[in-house]
Amino acid sequence: MHWFEVEPVRLRWLGFVPVPRLRLTRRRLLRALPLLLAAGFLIAGLILTASRAPDSTFTIQSQPPPMAAHAQRIDLNRATAAELETVPRIGAERAAAILQLRAEAPFRSLRELVERGVLRPAELADVAAELVVYAPQ
Repeated sequence: MHWFEVEPVRLRWLGFVPVPRLRLTRRRLLRALPLLLAAGFLIAGLILTASRAPDSTFTIQSQPPPMAAHAQRIDLNRATAAELETVPRIGAERAAAILQLRAEAPFRSLRELVERGVLRPAELADVAAELVVYAPQ
């Protein structure tokens, strides 16, 4: 069984000429459907993963980068209470709570501010641009 068959077609000046003609049946389409769906999902997955940028704001970094843009960000594991109070949504009480929690165990990511009860998830998005977590020395 072939997906096509050659069928003679009468052309005006040439007479009967063999022309390949696509011959699809319902059974052939149902056989090809899983392959077509898998190819579609594969392509969609590749497009989605290529369009997403890695989330570097919440992961731990081994050393501070030398760029001047990151010089403005405050390291959660090394900051003083006065430096933490300059960050929006972090006042004196939250700065003291961060220092107390940091004394117990250093922070590994910014998400720990939510896990340890210092900030709510909506507030974390506001302070993520101001704070960074480097590996404790």
